Amino acid sequence: MNTFSLSDNDTPTLTRTTTLLQRLKELTGIRTDVELSDVLGIKPNTLSTWKKRNTLDYKKVLETCHSYRLDLNKIFLCPKVFSRCGQHRKKEFPVVPREIYYPYVTHLKDPQFIDSLPRFNFPFISGKNIRAFQIMGSGMSPKLEDGNFVVGEHLEDTGHIIDGQIYILVSKLKGVFINRIKRDTQYPGFLHLINDKKVISPQIRMDEKEIVELWKVTSVFSLDFVEGHPQEPNG
Repeated sequence: MNTFSLSDNDTPTLTRTTTLLQRLKELTGIRTDVELSDVLGIKPNTLSTWKKRNTLDYKKVLETCHSYRLDLNKIFLCPKVFSRCGQHRKKEFPVVPREIYYPYVTHLKDPQFIDSLPRFNFPFISGKNIRAFQIMGSGMSPKLEDGNFVVGEHLEDTGHIIDGQIYILVSKLKGVFINRIKRDTQYPGFLHLINDKKVISPQIRMDEKEIVELWKVTSVFSLDFVEGHPQEPNG
């Protein structure tokens, strides 16, 4: 299991691959591994390899959970942690996988669409208005890696932006971006989206007027089922 880059020591225990796949079958009404591999869009021998190596393609599992409207807590968390989560259902927050970035931007004002997003509940993540976004093609490595998830706390407007901090910006013209931000000193009202790998040459300049949603990144976590056990948080 790769790192949970968080500040709380209450790291959850996540589920091993064989148990997770069994839960998928139970919650989707599937009886055989052949049926499950078909739902996941993989070959049966790939599923067998996942079990042997205790690995999986997290993207495919998340897509299946989204398609079947499955509770991610029931899939990924061990019963002990899930029971704690069940006591705090109001702490669940929506998760935006990278493959639905485009529909997220176009249906941002649709309450039904937002309600249809996968939801998660980690005991150590809290906030009044938070949402998780999956990182796509990150230039923020090693701080943020492609495929990880960042959790953002909603901000009302760009007036709350602090130079040098990382934000999730939803632009009605350009889509979803997760970057370190710096204000343009020559052109007020514009922001530079800076990649950590290219701090000297910002790649994108964005007009604050096109930003329809803004989130300040508070934590980042990974659900990569490779190592088998969670490591210490990266801070």
